[in-house]
Amino acid sequence: MKTNRRQKHKKTNKHKTNKHKTNKHKTRKHRNKKYLSRLARGPKVMHSIPPNGPVECSMCGKTYNRNDMLVPGDCLIKNRERAHRICQKCWWDKKHGFALEGENHHCPGCAKHMPLTPPLKNPPPNPEDIIELSG
Repeated sequence: MKTNRRQKHKKTNKHKTNKHKTNKHKTRKHRNKKYLSRLARGPKVMHSIPPNGPVECSMCGKTYNRNDMLVPGDCLIKNRERAHRICQKCWWDKKHGFALEGENHHCPGCAKHMPLTPPLKNPPPNPEDIIELSG
């Protein structure tokens, strides 16, 4: 009976080839691509950072509140927080909207060489919220 157990043990411990190990070691390019695709999807939790003024739509040129605008994915990957914005009206327009199937989905702000959106400025901390650890 002992020999039977040993034989079973030997069968399960066959020499494995490196074919299965190649997928475990991802390249830097693949990891970066994965990070950028997560970034393009947006944050999972909405942060309560107040908007710092209106932002210009890169399609129509009108100014809207920053939180009411959408960002083209390729521009978000390139420019992150400073990406160009498109208003809801231009994005969902039934004739020439950005979201239509037949339309070009590259950023119109980048094509027009428009300046990037200024980054959000964090408000200064409240002195009551600061905890002094020294002394």
